[in-house]
Amino acid sequence: MRKLLFSLFYFILVKFITYILFHLLTYHCHPCFCGNRFDEELCTCTPYDLRRYTKRLSGPIVDRLDLYVEVYRLDDKEILDEARGDSSIKIKERVIKARQIQNMRFNSEKLNGDMSIGDIERYCFLNKECEDLMRKAIRTLNLSMRTYHKILKVARTIADLDAKTDIEKAHILEAINFRKK
Repeated sequence: MRKLLFSLFYFILVKFITYILFHLLTYHCHPCFCGNRFDEELCTCTPYDLRRYTKRLSGPIVDRLDLYVEVYRLDDKEILDEARGDSSIKIKERVIKARQIQNMRFNSEKLNGDMSIGDIERYCFLNKECEDLMRKAIRTLNLSMRTYHKILKVARTIADLDAKTDIEKAHILEAINFRKK
């Protein structure tokens, strides 16, 4: 009986964790060996060390990440300055509205990140200016088809956060900025 319960618990746990990881994967790493890459006074790494460290994260893994964000240490002015961005409440409201837009679009709990290729073709229409921008990005950044689709999904989400029905040039540029440089 104990083996059966353990097996059942393990099966449920694995399925639950797999479900969670399918929808959200957060990858965190230090910017370099010493962890101070963005602070030139404190970083002890050589340029060779920096190149070697960044190569540890393989291209195929990076290609599967939707967002790549480098987080810099704040200085005292940024920490103490009263003029910060939007409040958490305003950001939460925008996210809730964007989720509602996506729920109406898909008639379900499906999100932009879960779009199929057919959904991308239907809901991520690009005007001529945006299409030209994407063509240039594909050529200059050597984007794969997977990366192209991820950029479109992120751009659609950014447009939803702006409460725009169409993807605009600014949304495409911001989505491209979320790719690893």
